[in-house]
Amino acid sequence: LRSRLGLARSDTCRRTWCPNCSIIKTHIYLPLMENIVTIGTYRDPRDSIISIWRAIILDKKDLKVKMSLKDFKLIKKRWDDIINNYNLFKNKNNVFFVKYENFYNNFNYVYDLVEQIYNIKLSNSIKEKCCDKYKIENVSKYIKTNLNDKNFNGFHDKNTLLHNKHIFKGEIGGYKKYMKKELIYYINNKYTDLILDWGYKL
Repeated sequence: LRSRLGLARSDTCRRTWCPNCSIIKTHIYLPLMENIVTIGTYRDPRDSIISIWRAIILDKKDLKVKMSLKDFKLIKKRWDDIINNYNLFKNKNNVFFVKYENFYNNFNYVYDLVEQIYNIKLSNSIKEKCCDKYKIENVSKYIKTNLNDKNFNGFHDKNTLLHNKHIFKGEIGGYKKYMKKELIYYINNKYTDLILDWGYKL
């Protein structure tokens, strides 16, 4: 079922946080989510677009290149698919939306959220273990060390779900450095309602 629906399951997260439940990670809306607790994360659309571009199009050797309107058109279908799935999720009572800027490098925020939603208590040892393993600098080291491991399927590690192509700094507002002004202007006008709805400024 998971493979047919394009789902990814993180056994690491399941064993660590919730031994008696199965945690599923997906980028698409699924009917089975109508009756289960779902956590949706969102980020400044402009930063998300940069991340998609880096993952799909941009070669790491070209990191100093700024994204143009022409570049955006290459990934527009992927971006529109993401927005369409968000629209299916947004009015569901069982979906908890979490803002990227609130949990970026803030593990305590994540731990509090998990404890509240799943009604569990995380031990300090588990918190320390997760913090050490999943902070950005250690994730980057992990990917560089294990990139050729059999668990990597070309895009992500099947055990941790860590992506191998676009783990950069995850910086907030990075689009200002990596997007050309014409593209920022275009996105601000094209997706005005979405940007404001998510609590960001034009």
